[in-house]
Amino acid sequence: MNILLFIIVLFLIYLINPLKNEEKIITSPFISIFYIIGTSYLLSFLDIPMYKVLYLIPLILIIMLLVIKSKLNSNLFSFKLNLIKHLILIFILLCSMFIGYVIFPKYPCEKWDSQFHMYKIKAIIMEKNIFYKNQEYIRYWHYPSGFHSFTYFLASDVRDIPNTIYFIEVFIVMLFVLSHYYIGECIKKGIGIYTALFVPLNYEFYRILLKAIYPNALGYCIFLILIAFLLRYKSTKNNIYLYLFSFGVFSLIFTHTFPFLMLTLFLVSLMLWDVMYKEYIDISKYIKFFSISILCSLIIIYSKLINDIISYSNTSYVIHNINLITLYNVIIFILGGIGTCYFTTVAIALLFSHQLPFSLFIKCLLATITYIVLFIFGMIFLVKNKKGYFVFYGLLMILWILNNQLIGFKIPFFSALYNSIRWFYNFQILMPVFYGCGLYYISKIIPTKRKLIITAIIITLLSYNAYTTYSTHPKYYWKFYLVGSDEIDAFNFINENNISNELFLNFGQDSGQFIPIFTNNKCVFCWGNGNKFNNVTAKEIINYTWYNNYDEFIHFCKSNNISYVFISKNIKVNYEFFEDEDYFEKIYSKNNITVIEIK
Repeated sequence: MNILLFIIVLFLIYLINPLKNEEKIITSPFISIFYIIGTSYLLSFLDIPMYKVLYLIPLILIIMLLVIKSKLNSNLFSFKLNLIKHLILIFILLCSMFIGYVIFPKYPCEKWDSQFHMYKIKAIIMEKNIFYKNQEYIRYWHYPSGFHSFTYFLASDVRDIPNTIYFIEVFIVMLFVLSHYYIGECIKKGIGIYTALFVPLNYEFYRILLKAIYPNALGYCIFLILIAFLLRYKSTKNNIYLYLFSFGVFSLIFTHTFPFLMLTLFLVSLMLWDVMYKEYIDISKYIKFFSISILCSLIIIYSKLINDIISYSNTSYVIHNINLITLYNVIIFILGGIGTCYFTTVAIALLFSHQLPFSLFIKCLLATITYIVLFIFGMIFLVKNKKGYFVFYGLLMILWILNNQLIGFKIPFFSALYNSIRWFYNFQILMPVFYGCGLYYISKIIPTKRKLIITAIIITLLSYNAYTTYSTHPKYYWKFYLVGSDEIDAFNFINENNISNELFLNFGQDSGQFIPIFTNNKCVFCWGNGNKFNNVTAKEIINYTWYNNYDEFIHFCKSNNISYVFISKNIKVNYEFFEDEDYFEKIYSKNNITVIEIK
C-alpha cells in the first residue's frame, strides 16, 4: 500500500491549507481526499494516465510559488491547544478506530458490493483512467469513481486492493469523528467533544462499512465536513470556507449521489433560515459557489456520462400503493433515523411478536428512549442558538422519504432512492449533532451537583449498549464475508505455481469471485454478472455435479476455455463428482477449499 505517498500528499496539503490551528489539522485529510478525487477525474478527462507522481507536481509547484512570494505560513506547527479537550478527542479517536480495527474483517470481501467495487478499482489500476475501455469491466464503468480513485491512489497493485480498503474503512471512521467534532465546535465551542462521542457510540457508522457500501461512507464524510465549512462561513463571513466548500462539492459529486442530495437539502434548509433573517447576500454566495462546482463537474463528465445522468434522473422507485407495510416502513425509517438501530429492534419485537430476551428488549427500549430524548433536547438547543436550519434539514429528510414512499411527486435524482433500510443511514449520519447538542444542553440546565451524575449515567448506558451491540451484531455480517486465511492460502498456491491468465470455474457468489483480485486469473461467476455466464447459471452447473452429468459439465468448460475449478467452503456441490480421474486432477485441497485442473 502506498501509504507513504498519501502521507506526502497529506503533508503538502497541510502546508498550503489556509486555515489555522486545529482547523488546519482537522481539515487537511479531507482536503487531501478532495484533491485526489478531483485530480483523478481531471487527468482522466484530459486522457492523461493517472501516474501517481502527477498528483504531487501541482502541490509542489503551489508551495514553490508561495515560498517565492513569501506567503507560506511560517508558523505551521504552532497550535493553540486545550489540553483536556484535545486529550478527550484523541481518546475518542483511538476508541473509534480500535472498534473499527476489531469488527471489520481483515479481508473486506463480502458477497455483494465489495466485489463490484474491487473489480472497478482493478480496471482503473490496469488502465490508469477512470473512463477505462476494458469491456470485461464495462458494467462497473457508470458508477461514480470517487472512492475508487482514492483507493487506486493508495493501492500498490491489484492484490493490494483488499488491504487498502481495510485501511480506508478505519480511516473513514477517523474522518467521521473529526468531522462531527468540527461541526460541534462550529456550533459552539466545547460541543465538539459531545458530538464526536456519538460516533463510537452509534453502531450505524460501522454498519455502513460492514455492509461494504464504501462510496456512500466516503461521501458521508465529505458531506459532514462541507456542513462544517458552511457553519464556519456563517460565523466568520470568511470566503475561504466557501472556496473549500466548493472544492469539496466538486469531489462529492464524483463520489456518490445520496450524500450530494443530502447536502442539497441542507443547503436549502440553510437558505430558508437565512430568508427568515434576510441574509440575502449569504444566499447568493451559497448558490454561486455551489453552482460553480456543479458546472465544473458536469464539464468533466458531460461527454462521458451524460446519458447515464439523464437516465438516473428519470429513475423512480416510488411506491404508489399505500398499505400497512408501506406505512410501517415509513415509521420505522423515520423513528429509526432518530432513535438509531435500537428503535428498529424494539419496533420489530412489538409489531411482529418476535421472541426477544426480556433483558435485550429493555436494553434496546432504554437506549431508544435515551436517544429520542437527546434528539429532542438537541433540537431545542439548536433552535435557541439560532441553528434552526438543522431542524429544517431533518424535516426535509422526512419529507424526502414521505415523497418516495407515499406521495410520489417526481423530482429528478431525489426520486431515485430505492426503498431500503439504507435510507436509515442517510438520516443517521447527522444525528450525532443532535445527540451531542442534546447531551450538552442537558448538562447545562440541570443543577451542578447532579450534572456529572446524570451525564455519567447517560454515557454509561449508551456505552454499555454500544459494547453489547459490537460484541454480537457484527457477527451477523461476518457470515457474508467470503475470504479468510484459508482462501488466501489457496490464492497463494495459485500464484506460487505460476497459474495465470486462466479462466476458473467457481460456483456463484463464493470466494472464487475474488480470484481476479488475488491472482492474475479470471472467474466465471460473480455478483456483477448476476451469476450467469453465456446464458448458463451457477445453479445449473452445480446441478450437473449432483446428477453426474459429466458430458454437459465438460462441454461447458471446454467450450468456454475453462481450465480450472475453484471449490470454496460451504458451496453445495457434489465433491464426489470431481473424484473421477478421467476428467479431473485435484492439485490443491485444504480446509474444504479445493483447486482442480480439468484434463
